[in-house]
Amino acid sequence: MPPDPELPPMSLVAYFRRIEPSTEIAALKAHAARTLSLKARSILEQRDLAVCLHAVGRDAEALAIVDWPMRAVVYRGRTDAWYAASTCWAVAGRIRRRRGETDLVRDGLERFLEHPSHDLLIQPMNWDTPRLESVNEEERRHFDEASAEDDAASMARAAGELVFLRETAVPPFPHAHLRLGWLDSSIAELLGRLRRRLDR
Repeated sequence: MPPDPELPPMSLVAYFRRIEPSTEIAALKAHAARTLSLKARSILEQRDLAVCLHAVGRDAEALAIVDWPMRAVVYRGRTDAWYAASTCWAVAGRIRRRRGETDLVRDGLERFLEHPSHDLLIQPMNWDTPRLESVNEEERRHFDEASAEDDAASMARAAGELVFLRETAVPPFPHAHLRLGWLDSSIAELLGRLRRRLDR
């Protein structure tokens, strides 16, 4: 009998059970493991853990975390889990783009574009430079608030939302032609601050 795609693969379950040397990452793993599923909130917690792992240079683990939700979520008319899974794709896209794996950057993206659920997301008015700058400022404010509260998970969530904006800058998204070096710099700064928080 083939494995149930709605259940986490055994390799992922084993990963969450593995002893974690970092106290901060261990707490994030324990939090994500408690509700490990393909529901939107759980997927975002998995995404946030992957962002933290990426921030500290553990990219192979980050890719393993996001692979299940980005490939296993099925669109059933609700966009919350679908959007959450697409943000997992964005984390994988960032890692692969920075590795120079250009042939893999779009891997998994097409399934998120084939449903009407993303029609609103690819309207040009949602993706012009002023809107991107406004969202960047908003998420940086969320990051600063989370940092002041010493909340690493929420810091990762703010950075993860910006990663989604940046990595979707590929066709057919309208912002594919924009110069987004400023957004790369903003994300890099936030990830650096997150890394320092996790390395304490």
